[in-house]
Amino acid sequence: QMTGRARQLALFDYSANAVYVNAILVVDEAGNIVDESRTLVPPKDNLADKEYFLVHRDDPDVGMYVSHPFKSHFSDGEWDIAISRRISKGDGSFGGVVMGSLQLSYFTSVFATLHLDSGASVTLFHSDGTDIAQKPFRLMDTGTNRSNIDLFKHYPSAYSGHFEGAGNSNAIPRRFAFQRVANLPLVVSVGFSKSDIYAPWWKRSFLIGGVMAVFAVAILALTILLCRELKQRRIAHSRLRDAFEAI
Repeated sequence: QMTGRARQLALFDYSANAVYVNAILVVDEAGNIVDESRTLVPPKDNLADKEYFLVHRDDPDVGMYVSHPFKSHFSDGEWDIAISRRISKGDGSFGGVVMGSLQLSYFTSVFATLHLDSGASVTLFHSDGTDIAQKPFRLMDTGTNRSNIDLFKHYPSAYSGHFEGAGNSNAIPRRFAFQRVANLPLVVSVGFSKSDIYAPWWKRSFLIGGVMAVFAVAILALTILLCRELKQRRIAHSRLRDAFEAI
């Protein structure tokens, strides 16, 4: 019941208040763009072949969907992901999709605030193994499927857990923990190098070992002194006994 301009202004307000959202689109049941947050005259593009459109068309119960990364014309070829929901008509039939295009730089900026050791890593995956964002950042990994790594030997049979393995960027042995993002096809993996994990333990071990070594040396020195004292007392006692026997 809203005019085209009112709809466009509403979408503009939504996108302006959402950090790193390039555009919000409304797509009809045929895949045609009917509204876009950035312009009153939406582009004559058909999105019926897009992943986020097909998912909602074929599954009315999917809820909010997060797509795989893609090079977007909304951000001049930068990496984006689509956050989308199905629009259902009054009779429950498919009526289209509302979609927000989110820059992947949002995730890299969030990851940049994490204070991690040099051997640590954090990665956001799609549930099928597609790499969405990571720290340390590796452009070659973005959008690639890495379902062959150790993480996916444990997920999705378990939605959270931990394991040991090597990172993708080097052969540093790491301890990983992973957790599925509730109600979304996403999983987060965080890894710390075993040397960083055990560094405090080794530090305490060396400190305790040093203290024990000092105690051991002190006990040894006291034992030697005590043995010398006992020997001298035995000699003195023997001389005294000989003197008494002579008398």
